[in-house]
Amino acid sequence: MTVSKFTYSAAVLGSPNRPLSVRGASFSLDESAAPHVTARVDIASPGTWGTTVEAYSGWTEVRRNYAQNPQWVNASRRTSTVAGATGTTSLQTTGGPTADIRGWARYVITTAPTASPMNFGFSGSGGNADPIQPNTLYTFSAYGITDYAGLSSTRIDVRWFDSTGTQITNVVGPSSSAYTPGVWHRRSNTLTSPANAATVRVDFCFSGPTGIAPGQYIGWSGALIEKTDELRPAFDGTTTNTTLQRYVWTGLTNASPSTVETRTVTQPGGVPVFTPDADTLAALDTRMSPPPRVRFEARSTDASGAETVRAFNLTLRERPISSRDGTLSLSLASDEALLADWAPLADDESLFTRQSSLRSVVSYVLGKVIPGASFPSGPDAPMPVYADATNEMANPSAIVNTTGWNATNLVAFSRSTSQSWAANSAKTAFNLRGTANTDSYIDTTFAASGMSGRVYLLRARQRTAGIALPSANAGRLRVFTSNNGGASYRPLADAYGTTAANTTANVTMRVGIPVGTTHVIVRAYHGFNNDQSVYWSDFRMSEYTGDPTDTGYFDGNTTNTSSYTYTWESDAGLSVTKRVALIDRNPESLLWKSGQSALEFLIPLVQSAGLRLVCSETRTWSLRAEDYAASGALAIRHGVNMIDAEDRISRDDAEWFDAAVTVYRWTDRNGVSQERRDAYGPTGYSRVRTFERTTPYPGPGFSEYAVRRAQGRGREVTATAVADLRASAEQPITVVLDGAPIQTGKTSSVTFDFDRDEMTVTTRTTDTPAGAIDLAVGTIAQAVGTIDEN
Repeated sequence: MTVSKFTYSAAVLGSPNRPLSVRGASFSLDESAAPHVTARVDIASPGTWGTTVEAYSGWTEVRRNYAQNPQWVNASRRTSTVAGATGTTSLQTTGGPTADIRGWARYVITTAPTASPMNFGFSGSGGNADPIQPNTLYTFSAYGITDYAGLSSTRIDVRWFDSTGTQITNVVGPSSSAYTPGVWHRRSNTLTSPANAATVRVDFCFSGPTGIAPGQYIGWSGALIEKTDELRPAFDGTTTNTTLQRYVWTGLTNASPSTVETRTVTQPGGVPVFTPDADTLAALDTRMSPPPRVRFEARSTDASGAETVRAFNLTLRERPISSRDGTLSLSLASDEALLADWAPLADDESLFTRQSSLRSVVSYVLGKVIPGASFPSGPDAPMPVYADATNEMANPSAIVNTTGWNATNLVAFSRSTSQSWAANSAKTAFNLRGTANTDSYIDTTFAASGMSGRVYLLRARQRTAGIALPSANAGRLRVFTSNNGGASYRPLADAYGTTAANTTANVTMRVGIPVGTTHVIVRAYHGFNNDQSVYWSDFRMSEYTGDPTDTGYFDGNTTNTSSYTYTWESDAGLSVTKRVALIDRNPESLLWKSGQSALEFLIPLVQSAGLRLVCSETRTWSLRAEDYAASGALAIRHGVNMIDAEDRISRDDAEWFDAAVTVYRWTDRNGVSQERRDAYGPTGYSRVRTFERTTPYPGPGFSEYAVRRAQGRGREVTATAVADLRASAEQPITVVLDGAPIQTGKTSSVTFDFDRDEMTVTTRTTDTPAGAIDLAVGTIAQAVGTIDEN
């Protein structure tokens, strides 16, 4: 088929379905893999493109101003000496010394001062001054302004105080007469704090103001106390922030130090970034239960216009997303992956009732994991389990007499014959006739040290007669144990049969024999308040085999079968019975254990029957036998649709062998390590492969199954061709290589590379002479001549 065009589409299934934009895809169908189908589908996530917002580092302090009232705003933390002047002080919010320090204090003269200088402190004194550290170099500065031109000078004075608030000294700063009336000027003083200094007050001093006229003013602001020997730009917590630099009060505004903090750009803004659509991402969340499903559809159109459609309905396993380009790469798988996900939380014994049909076992498991799964009719096999057992009841059915049984509070105790309801072949039973004392019974005692710490099945069959007047003991079967050689007994377990007249009941219980047990009593009650007969027979006490359905009676007279033999250990009818399984298939293989995945449970059972469990891309399950072949046929030919090919034969390939040994190892219900081996090989075999399984022995079969499947392997042809959407694993194929015999066989795997519209097919093939019947077009009936003539 010459393909002219391929198209692909995909959608997340739901309400509603959500279409996906396919960028590329690859699908693999493999006969020997579970999951059978795996895929990668790259999609463009719906969403929008934008740009990144600039990102920054954390803030780092680079400067600190210890002046807590730098603009003289806080009335509780300032001082002034006006030298005899009178006037009015006001706080201005504009016109400050710098663009960032806008606030300042303004004193308008009413009467001129009579002395000099006028001092304005930016804090209180003593404990109300600004805290500093001793023996530390500081630079003190502030701004001043006046419209009076006659000042002799201005300066910064620094007053040091100790921790008691006592002034240590007042250091007069350097004076300067350089200023311009009406223009802010700055003065500074650099000093090292005394050894006992705790606080400091900065004063801005105006010298020679006595000639200032009424209505003129002086002003001050912008105090800066900084640990440095440099005069640096003034700031405080009101200074305007920038993107990379901010100014922060460390505490209350105008009542605490302030800092300069900087940061750097860690992620430039404007970088393109894709933001996926939230609804699509939610629909592709693999943590949902059940997980999302994706339908992928491929269409091809050949030169004649004929269209082929192939659809895959798979479960989503993983969804990584690339933030760089918004591509979601979806990992998909067929539903075997769901079987690998799910396990019961408690041991499940339900499968023992389905031993007649492997299909029934598979159906039950599928119903637990995937309710409503499609599983059409197909191959089947019985899955019975077998186990050795010993009936510890030495006189189980009164076949000979009543030896070993004791009667209490009975009118009569005897052996009855011709009891058609009994399961034993002799049709015998113990006959108990009661009294008004309903604590009436028979019991038997036997040594049981070998039973200590193990679980046992006790069963018996009970039959009533006449008009029943039951008590609490009617139909009662009890077990007592002793741990002191039979000197005393304690009740262990009870089960009950029927209390109705003229009826029969099987009475069954599972009992755990305590560690240290030396003797066991089995007691069967009459329990009716009259002189009627109650019959008991078919007693069996065997170690629990692990099969809850294995409750049937047996003794040494039971007929041998192809599955079991039965033997009295001593006298017939008066000794224990050994049941020996002739087929080794451990009951624990049908116990679905808590935490064991559905896939781990099923695979050994299916393979031991020589079958494989496969889920197709359409979610259809099937059991496939060795001769299974997918519908249709492929032909890949050099010079026609082949792109590349490799023909490989290898004895070292692990896929080829002609004999096998499978080793099963597990720990049984009693905590004992078990091992079984399943071996198979024809006469003259030459290469053995060993398989190891950590699961209960499911019976023989897997090794033969593996050998038969391996016979077609060892020679593989891998061919790449133009994609044919009809191709499947296990499909008949013909490969024509350049200069080589024609190869026929079945495909092992098919991988579709939808990025390149190609497929790669791996086959198990054999040489086929040209003109062979295998290559004839159509059916054998359509071939020229007869088979004998070809």
